[in-house]
Amino acid sequence: MPTVNQREVFDRPPPGVRKIVIATNIAETSITIDDVVFVVDCGKIKVKDFKPEMNLTSLEPQWVSKANAKQRRGRAGRVQPGHCFHLYTKFCYDTSLDYLPPEMLRTRLEELCLQIKLLKLGMIVPFIGKAMQHPSIEAIEHAVETLIDLQALDRNENLLPLGYHLARMPVEPHTGKMILFGAMFCCLDPILTGKEVQADEARKQLSENSKSDHIMLINAYKGWERSLEHGDSQRYCWENFLSQNTLKMLKDMKRQLAELLHDIGFVGSKHPKDAASNINSGSLSMIRAVLCAGLYPNVAQVSKVPKPPSAWKSNYRAPSGVKMSVKGDGKVFAHPKSVNFVQTFFESKWMVYYHKLKTSKVYVHDSTMVSPYPLLFFGGEIQIIQEDGTELVSVDDWVKFRSDRSTAMLVK
Repeated sequence: MPTVNQREVFDRPPPGVRKIVIATNIAETSITIDDVVFVVDCGKIKVKDFKPEMNLTSLEPQWVSKANAKQRRGRAGRVQPGHCFHLYTKFCYDTSLDYLPPEMLRTRLEELCLQIKLLKLGMIVPFIGKAMQHPSIEAIEHAVETLIDLQALDRNENLLPLGYHLARMPVEPHTGKMILFGAMFCCLDPILTGKEVQADEARKQLSENSKSDHIMLINAYKGWERSLEHGDSQRYCWENFLSQNTLKMLKDMKRQLAELLHDIGFVGSKHPKDAASNINSGSLSMIRAVLCAGLYPNVAQVSKVPKPPSAWKSNYRAPSGVKMSVKGDGKVFAHPKSVNFVQTFFESKWMVYYHKLKTSKVYVHDSTMVSPYPLLFFGGEIQIIQEDGTELVSVDDWVKFRSDRSTAMLVK
């Protein structure tokens, strides 16, 4: 919702009109609406959790803690007497937790691990173990393994050059690696664009059949820049369901990240559109390769696509989306907001994605189709194996391609 509409929550309604505010748990601590007198607390909260054994982030509803209930009750009594109706029993309240578990116990730990190594605080597991409530050993070990796969750490937990730069960047490690590779391979401007802007509708048109959420976002941003030059940016945003404020914020973030890359010596100019930093920005193949470099090992293999509309029968149900598999035989789906959700054909069966999140299903968010070559050049360890008499090139013992031995050795 645009900021101008968000401010309307503070407007007092005219006589005979009741204002109803539907709020998330963000409202527990962040705002005071002085004419709120009644609060209805549903007793539920959506909590983000991370399961390291499945490498899966989930967002699931659960009962609020006593602290949440107190904060919700307080929304009605900030500046005048009020009433709160809790839609659950006193027994449920009495048996609830005093507080939700600390965030460190339910989030990914890669950024924390990098900071520990940058500050030279010793081995990661013993240091985090000093916390009053520390994450599981599995969660810490998973974070370390991820950083090793990213080539930020070596097997002895020494900070590698890439890890040093990732630790100094104000973004999570996969995004940081993507940005650094965008700078090194001279396609900086589109890579700086490809993560943040939010488009809701007209996704297919903006993607231009690229089978890539990231390229769709890049195209959306480019279109907005052109509309600024022609003085019709508001119309462009309205027609494409884009937020002008978000796009302006993205423009500022791109400038800040370009300045950071200049300060640490990766590019020669502080301007994200500098010509020398964007020699390859017109190459979609290069952009896909850089996305693969940053997002690896988040790789999925397309296993099932919906039928094309021409093949639908009269009783055919709406498609459930593109089905994929990830390492460990996990089944995932393209998110309904993705441009890949109802694609019926992919030139390559390999996808890289930003993260997977469990809600009603396990969905992958922000996915891009990639060809085998980026996976071979920017993926993990390469091996030459034989299966059923056929010679294969294997990446991390999972991503496999047919190849003769001479080509495989050349790639390795």
